Amino acid sequence: MSRPWYTHTAQQLLEKRVEEHPEKAAFVYAKDGTEHVTTFEELLNDANRAAAALDAHGVEAGDHVALHLATLPEFITLTYGALQLGAVVNPYNAMWGREECGAVAHRADPAVIVTMGEFGGKDYTEVVQSAIPDLEVTADGVSSDSIPTLEHVVTVGVDDAPDGPFSDYETFM
Repeated sequence: MSRPWYTHTAQQLLEKRVEEHPEKAAFVYAKDGTEHVTTFEELLNDANRAAAALDAHGVEAGDHVALHLATLPEFITLTYGALQLGAVVNPYNAMWGREECGAVAHRADPAVIVTMGEFGGKDYTEVVQSAIPDLEVTADGVSSDSIPTLEHVVTVGVDDAPDGPFSDYETFM
Protein backbone atom coordinates (compact mmCIF):
# COMPACT_ATOMS: atom_id res chain seq x y z
CA MET A 1 0.00 0.00 0.00
CA SER A 2 1.40 3.38 -1.00
CA ARG A 3 1.57 6.01 1.71
CA PRO A 4 1.81 9.58 0.41
CA TRP A 5 3.73 10.91 3.42
CA TYR A 6 6.64 8.65 2.58
CA THR A 7 7.22 10.60 -0.64
CA HIS A 8 7.97 13.90 1.11
CA THR A 9 10.69 15.06 3.45
CA ALA A 10 9.85 16.53 6.83
CA GLN A 11 10.90 19.91 5.44
CA GLN A 12 8.55 19.58 2.47
CA LEU A 13 5.65 18.65 4.74
CA LEU A 14 6.38 21.64 6.99
CA GLU A 15 6.54 23.98 4.01
CA LYS A 16 3.22 22.61 2.76
CA ARG A 17 1.62 23.30 6.17
CA VAL A 18 2.97 26.86 6.04
CA GLU A 19 1.44 27.37 2.60
CA GLU A 20 -1.92 25.97 3.71
CA HIS A 21 -2.13 27.17 7.33
CA PRO A 22 0.66 29.60 8.23
CA GLU A 23 -1.09 30.94 11.34
CA LYS A 24 -2.28 27.61 12.75
CA ALA A 25 -0.54 26.20 15.80
CA ALA A 26 2.32 23.86 15.05
CA PHE A 27 2.77 23.25 18.79
CA VAL A 28 1.80 24.71 22.15
CA TYR A 29 4.01 24.74 25.23
CA ALA A 30 4.07 26.25 28.69
CA LYS A 31 6.88 28.45 29.96
CA ASP A 32 6.88 30.20 33.32
CA GLY A 33 3.23 29.26 33.80
CA THR A 34 2.16 30.87 30.52
CA GLU A 35 0.92 29.07 27.43
CA HIS A 36 2.84 29.87 24.24
CA VAL A 37 1.83 28.99 20.68
CA THR A 38 4.26 28.55 17.80
CA THR A 39 2.60 28.74 14.39
CA PHE A 40 3.71 26.73 11.38
CA GLU A 41 5.18 29.89 9.84
CA GLU A 42 7.13 30.66 13.02
CA LEU A 43 8.35 27.06 13.20
CA LEU A 44 9.62 27.21 9.62
CA ASN A 45 11.40 30.51 10.30
CA ASP A 46 12.96 29.12 13.49
CA ALA A 47 13.97 25.91 11.70
CA ASN A 48 15.60 27.93 8.92
CA ARG A 49 17.51 29.90 11.57
CA ALA A 50 18.58 26.66 13.28
CA ALA A 51 19.72 25.18 9.95
CA ALA A 52 21.74 28.32 9.19
CA ALA A 53 23.36 28.23 12.65
CA LEU A 54 24.22 24.53 12.40
CA ASP A 55 25.62 25.11 8.91
CA ALA A 56 27.68 28.08 10.12
CA HIS A 57 29.13 25.83 12.82
CA GLY A 58 30.20 23.23 10.28
CA VAL A 59 27.37 20.70 10.46
CA GLU A 60 26.96 18.94 7.12
CA ALA A 61 24.80 16.23 5.60
CA GLY A 62 25.45 12.96 7.40
CA ASP A 63 26.78 14.58 10.60
CA HIS A 64 25.07 13.63 13.86
CA VAL A 65 23.33 16.21 16.04
CA ALA A 66 22.59 14.90 19.54
CA LEU A 67 19.65 16.45 21.39
CA HIS A 68 19.69 15.76 25.13
CA LEU A 69 16.59 17.85 25.82
CA ALA A 70 13.20 17.56 27.43
CA THR A 71 10.16 18.48 25.36
CA LEU A 72 11.32 22.03 24.73
CA PRO A 73 10.58 24.14 21.64
CA GLU A 74 14.29 24.05 20.78
CA PHE A 75 14.05 20.28 20.36
CA ILE A 76 11.51 20.72 17.55
CA THR A 77 13.33 23.65 15.97
CA LEU A 78 16.72 21.93 15.98
CA THR A 79 15.24 18.70 14.67
CA TYR A 80 13.82 20.46 11.62
CA GLY A 81 16.97 22.55 11.21
CA ALA A 82 19.26 19.52 11.28
CA LEU A 83 17.02 17.61 8.88
CA GLN A 84 17.17 20.53 6.43
CA LEU A 85 20.94 20.03 6.23
CA GLY A 86 20.64 16.26 5.86
CA ALA A 87 22.14 15.75 9.31
CA VAL A 88 21.15 12.80 11.48
CA VAL A 89 19.16 13.75 14.58
CA ASN A 90 20.05 11.63 17.57
CA PRO A 91 17.56 12.32 20.39
CA TYR A 92 18.75 11.32 23.84
CA ASN A 93 16.26 10.39 26.52
CA ALA A 94 16.05 13.27 29.00
CA MET A 95 16.07 10.72 31.82
CA TRP A 96 19.51 9.45 30.85
CA GLY A 97 22.45 10.03 33.11
CA ARG A 98 26.21 9.98 32.64
CA GLU A 99 26.56 6.31 31.67
CA GLU A 100 23.81 6.27 29.05
CA CYS A 101 24.81 9.62 27.51
CA GLY A 102 28.45 8.65 27.43
CA ALA A 103 27.79 5.26 25.84
CA VAL A 104 25.57 6.69 23.11
CA ALA A 105 27.77 9.73 22.44
CA HIS A 106 30.84 7.54 22.02
CA ARG A 107 29.00 5.29 19.55
CA ALA A 108 27.10 7.98 17.63
CA ASP A 109 30.01 10.39 17.07
CA PRO A 110 28.01 13.63 17.22
CA ALA A 111 29.30 16.88 15.72
CA VAL A 112 27.09 18.83 18.13
CA ILE A 113 25.44 17.99 21.45
CA VAL A 114 22.60 20.25 22.60
CA THR A 115 21.61 19.84 26.22
CA MET A 116 19.77 21.73 28.96
CA GLY A 117 20.93 23.51 32.06
CA GLU A 118 19.21 22.35 35.21
CA PHE A 119 15.86 20.67 34.70
CA GLY A 120 13.78 18.59 37.08
CA GLY A 121 16.51 18.71 39.71
CA LYS A 122 19.18 17.37 37.36
CA ASP A 123 22.16 19.36 36.07
CA TYR A 124 22.39 18.29 32.44
CA THR A 125 25.60 20.22 31.82
CA GLU A 126 27.21 18.10 34.54
CA VAL A 127 25.82 14.94 32.93
CA VAL A 128 27.48 15.80 29.61
CA GLN A 129 30.76 16.83 31.25
CA SER A 130 30.96 13.63 33.25
CA ALA A 131 29.87 11.49 30.28
CA ILE A 132 32.78 12.81 28.19
CA PRO A 133 35.63 13.22 30.69
CA ASP A 134 38.17 14.29 28.05
CA LEU A 135 36.00 17.16 26.79
CA GLU A 136 38.17 20.26 26.35
CA VAL A 137 37.47 23.84 25.37
CA THR A 138 39.02 25.12 22.14
CA ALA A 139 38.93 28.56 20.57
CA ASP A 140 36.17 27.40 18.21
CA GLY A 141 34.13 25.07 20.42
CA VAL A 142 35.14 21.82 22.07
CA SER A 143 37.34 18.84 21.37
CA SER A 144 37.44 15.29 22.63
CA ASP A 145 39.96 12.59 21.75
CA SER A 146 37.32 9.95 22.46
CA ILE A 147 34.75 11.68 20.19
CA PRO A 148 36.85 13.35 17.49
CA THR A 149 33.75 14.48 15.54
CA LEU A 150 32.47 16.59 18.46
CA GLU A 151 32.93 20.31 17.81
CA HIS A 152 30.21 22.04 19.85
CA VAL A 153 28.23 21.56 23.04
CA VAL A 154 25.30 23.96 23.39
CA THR A 155 23.17 24.62 26.47
CA VAL A 156 19.49 25.57 26.15
CA GLY A 157 17.65 27.43 28.87
CA VAL A 158 20.62 28.72 30.82
CA ASP A 159 20.75 32.50 31.05
CA ASP A 160 24.40 32.53 32.02
CA ALA A 161 26.17 29.64 30.32
CA PRO A 162 28.82 28.07 32.56
CA ASP A 163 32.48 28.66 31.92
CA GLY A 164 33.94 25.74 30.09
CA PRO A 165 32.88 23.79 27.06
CA PHE A 166 29.36 25.08 26.64
CA SER A 167 27.93 27.76 24.38
CA ASP A 168 24.53 29.16 25.23
CA TYR A 169 21.80 28.54 22.67
CA GLU A 170 21.21 32.17 21.66
CA THR A 171 24.93 32.77 21.05
CA PHE A 172 25.16 29.55 19.04
CA MET A 173 22.15 30.58 16.95
